[in-house]
Amino acid sequence: MQDTSKPFPLNAFRICIDHGKKDVLGTAFSPLTKYAIPFYGLGELLVKMDAIFDQQGYPQSFQDKRSFEKEKKLQNRYRGLPGYQMESKIIREKKGEEVTLDVMITARKNTSWQGYLLDLEGSTIQSFSGELALMDGIINYIENRQR
Repeated sequence: MQDTSKPFPLNAFRICIDHGKKDVLGTAFSPLTKYAIPFYGLGELLVKMDAIFDQQGYPQSFQDKRSFEKEKKLQNRYRGLPGYQMESKIIREKKGEEVTLDVMITARKNTSWQGYLLDLEGSTIQSFSGELALMDGIINYIENRQR
């Protein structure tokens, strides 16, 4: 049983998967935003979460992303720890219809994510180095639960 009073880490987000047969569909929740983050595929989820991390400056990116824009905006400046936009208790109470997972981002080096994929009890399912490894871990977890 998880402790819903414990602070949800700012560098983590909860994935609530409602449908995981062909396409992974669901909602994500992060303490860095006030709103639920609906997604239609893991690729869309990762793009949305990366945009939130860039906007908040946490977890801080180690490199600026390349762009074809004429005026380049530096995004990876250190901004300190952001405040909680969504209460930890609310995030910890969220569950997907099929699967619920937490993703802990420890770093964003080489324009890629590093971290851990966790179950609801906080046990590590796998560590990952890169978004593709994270996506594979999520898909493998879903497939193993459906057998």
